[in-house]
This record gives sequence, structure tokens and C-alpha cells, in this order.
Amino acid sequence: MVCDNHQSDAPHHAFTAVNQSSAHKHARSPAVASTSSKMIDQAASDRSFARRVVIAVGITVLALIFVYLLQYVGYVLLLGFAGILLAVGFDGLTLLVQKHTPLTRGWSLTAVLAALITLVGALGALLGPNIVDQMTQLGQRLPESVETLRGRLEHYEWGRVLLHNAPPPQELLPSTTNMMSRITGAFSTALGTLTNVFVIVVVGVYMAISPGSYRKSAVRLLPPKSRDRAHDVFAALGHALRRWFAGRLVSMALVGILTYLGLSWIGVPLSLALGLIAAIFEFVPYLGPILTLVPIVLVAALESPILVLYALPVYAFIQLAESYLIEPLIEERAVSIPPAYLIIVQVLGGVLAGVVGVLLAAPLAVVVTVIIQMLYIEDTLGDTVQVMGETNAENSAAS
Repeated sequence: MVCDNHQSDAPHHAFTAVNQSSAHKHARSPAVASTSSKMIDQAASDRSFARRVVIAVGITVLALIFVYLLQYVGYVLLLGFAGILLAVGFDGLTLLVQKHTPLTRGWSLTAVLAALITLVGALGALLGPNIVDQMTQLGQRLPESVETLRGRLEHYEWGRVLLHNAPPPQELLPSTTNMMSRITGAFSTALGTLTNVFVIVVVGVYMAISPGSYRKSAVRLLPPKSRDRAHDVFAALGHALRRWFAGRLVSMALVGILTYLGLSWIGVPLSLALGLIAAIFEFVPYLGPILTLVPIVLVAALESPILVLYALPVYAFIQLAESYLIEPLIEERAVSIPPAYLIIVQVLGGVLAGVVGVLLAAPLAVVVTVIIQMLYIEDTLGDTVQVMGETNAENSAAS
């Protein structure tokens, strides 16, 4: 009987042991699952970190490649931007003709180009011979004027010190041995300049024929949800650049005419050429008028030191009139750029791209300002700002 009882309890103990083992395994399963989950999360985190590192390294490499290529294609990009700027000017004149005439866009652009070609040809025929004659006279009188200036400086102690430290005239004036090399270099520079001008004009004309097609092609590169805003940004850029370009042209014309009249009034020779130089340099705000002062002083000094004392206040009066009378009237309908900001952009443009960078610094500053105002201040920060080129009346109408 006792044996039978022990035999009957054996299956019971075995079943109980199995149940306890199973319960023990079930009790350990949450801990095992938690550990496995942590391992999976750690692996996913490592993969995400590795992905971010690869992306950061890729962006850095692409940025370095872009900077490296920019050394070679930066000048070409600036020429393309100059063509775009010229196209904006053509487009503004074309829209003006369309507004006041029943002509279509194609015929309006044709009329604008024909008028500009006629104007340039007439000015060349009228002023070209006089300017060439004045430059020829200046080249003939330059050696004698240098000797005369040296004789005047020798009467003063500071003048003798200056002449002692200055190079001799033989080094300043071209000799017969290196004359041919200098002529070759000048011809090469002139040919390169004419080629650049031709490229800019061709790009400007072709873009002015159908600016909408180029704008639509650029917008298609963006995601669909950003295309409407891109159209607004392109429209604002065109509006601001047109106003800036118109303001510069008016300032250039007025400063050139006033410089010619003022210098002619006091008897400075080559006043026509100097007025043309003043008009061209006025395209570069703030730095251009300073550069114009150099040839004015040199030409006046070749005649008489007293003439320099007359030329300086006349030119200063012209610049004051431009700054406090002409410029405020233009800025009411054009674009105003803060002086410190523009000078910094001009210095950066000169360091990165030389003379071309300085010439295009102002319109580039307009482009950067409009993009920052619309895409960062308005879209990112959510603030309201008067976009460059828009007047208060236009903002009130838009709101």
C-alpha cells in the first residue's frame, strides 16, 4: 500500500516541477524582453547617429567642392547675373512701353532695343570724336606735365622728400622696349572686356524676350508646395531690381551732366570725359564718387594748382546735391540700401571677385535682402516687414 502511494505521488511531483519551471520561465520573460528592446533601440540609435554623421560629412564635402569650383565658375556666374540685371532693365522699359502704347511685348522690346541702339549711336557720333581728341591731347601733354609738377614740388621741403622716395619718371612712363608688350596686354584686356560685354548683352536680350519661361523653369526645381511662394519671391526680386536699376540710371545721368557743367564752368580741361567717367562710376554707390575724384584732381593739377582748389568744392557741391536733393527724391520711388551694409558687401565683392564683384555688389545686396526679408523674416519668424522695393502705398493696398 505504501509503495502504491509513493508511486501514485510521483506523477504529481513531476507535474508540479514542470509547472514551477514553466512559471519561472514566464517570470523571467519580461526582463528578457526589456533587455532585447533596449538592444534594438541602441542599435537603431547607432544607425541614426551613423546616418547623421554620413550626411554631415557629405554636406561638408559638397560645400568644399562648391567653394573649390566657385573659384573657376564664380566669374561666369557674375557675368550671368549681370546679364539677368540687364534683362531686368530691358523688361522694365518694355513694360513701360506696353503700358502707354498698344504694342505687344515683342514689338515693345524691339522698340526699346532700337531706341537704345539709336541713342548710343548718336552719343558716340556726337561725343566720340571729342573724347578721343581730348584723350590724345592728354597723352601728348603728360610727359611735360610730369616735369612741370616735379619742378613745383622741389620748391617745398615735403615735396623734395616725396620726390626722393618716389620712383623716377622713366619707371612711370612706358619705355620703347616694353611698349609693345604693354600694347599687347592692353589689346588683350580690351578684347576680353568686349567679349564680356557681348555675353552680357546677349544673355540680357534673350532673357528679356521671355522672362516668364526662365522663371517657370527655375520654379519647377522646387517642391510643389513651395512653388507659389517662389513665384512671389521672384516677382519681388524683379520689382526691387527694376526700381534699383532705374534709380541708378537717373543718378548716373544727373551726376554726369552736373559734373560736366561744373567743371566746364571753372575751366577744367577734358570736362566732357570727366563727366562721362563720373556718370559711369556713379553706378557704384559710395565708392564710385571717391574714385571719380582722382582723375578730376589729376587733370586739374596738370593745368594749375589753383584749379584744383576750384575743382574740389565744385565736385563736393555736386555730391552734396546728389546725396541730399537728388537721392531722397529717387529713393521715394526706387530702392534704398543702408550705407554700412552696402560698403561691407562691396568690400567682400572686391575681395572675392575683383572689380566685377564691386560693380555688382549693390544689386547682389538687393537680392540677398529681399530673400532674407521674405523667406526668413516673414516665413520663418512670422513677422511683418516692408520688402525692399515696395512703397508704403503698395503695402497698404496689399494688406
